[in-house]
Amino acid sequence: MIETNKPLIIAHRGASSLEPENTMRAFHKACELGADGIELDIFLTKDNQLVVTHDRDTQRLTGISFDVCQSHYHKLSTLDYGKGEQLPLLSDVLEEFKNKFHVINIEIKSTGLFTNGVETVLAQLLNKYSVFDRIIVSSFNPLHLLRLKKILPQTRVACLISQHQHPLARHPFVIKLLRPTTLNLDHRLEHDKHFTHFFSGPIKKWVWTVNEPADLDHWLTQDVDAIITNDPKLLLSLLE
Repeated sequence: MIETNKPLIIAHRGASSLEPENTMRAFHKACELGADGIELDIFLTKDNQLVVTHDRDTQRLTGISFDVCQSHYHKLSTLDYGKGEQLPLLSDVLEEFKNKFHVINIEIKSTGLFTNGVETVLAQLLNKYSVFDRIIVSSFNPLHLLRLKKILPQTRVACLISQHQHPLARHPFVIKLLRPTTLNLDHRLEHDKHFTHFFSGPIKKWVWTVNEPADLDHWLTQDVDAIITNDPKLLLSLLE
């Protein structure tokens, strides 16, 4: 990752305020606007394909309900995710953008305590594209990250911090065990007494998901290393 004197601008699910979220179109728009990176979400399909989507159920984004984890990719690829966009494969995203962004944040969406093999398939892809210096993998479930680092120790990971997760997921012992590159913090917790220590510690800090102009202005004056936003166009304009 390139070090700068300003926070990295990370397009949340791509430029999702302008294009359908988590689609190639949204990622191309983020690149066109000049975002430093993108954040995206992954699930493993029934036929072991890593697909880029935030929701396990396709209903919200397509109007048709399929369980991503119980479906084959060929069926999921027939759905329209908006503006004619189909569900992207992570391999296609890495192939297209591995050298176009400073960083790609891949969030593993949790399907429970037990693995479905997502870490093994992801490790194979990261090895194939040799993009360890440009990838940060995050998850609300630290077990995904522990398994991934066991398979591929050089993987950089981020601990997601939210008030909605199980407290053990953000326990100091777990964070020490993971040795994260960044803490990805819900920006709304800045003044919550149970979370303020995360904002002042030595680990690099990313804040999410910051969209309102006043909030963006605020975080541009704070000691954070990246701002994750749905609206990279607005954030980049504030930096001009």
